[in-house]
Amino acid sequence: MDDGEVTIDGIKADLAADQGFTDERVRCEIYVRNFRHKQFVQAEYDALGNGACGSLDPASVSFF
Repeated sequence: MDDGEVTIDGIKADLAADQGFTDERVRCEIYVRNFRHKQFVQAEYDALGNGACGSLDPASVSFF
């Protein structure tokens, strides 16, 4: 059990560092689905996945 504080920034950092993705589009979709409104940072999204997310319009990501 871990008693550390979970933060939005920590979750974003874990998502960015996760080496398990074989398709960067999935990482981008996870970001869009989980970080909306004020948590969504366009520059952060564009840089995610070594820039792979910059070519995926966040509005095209389905929430279903």
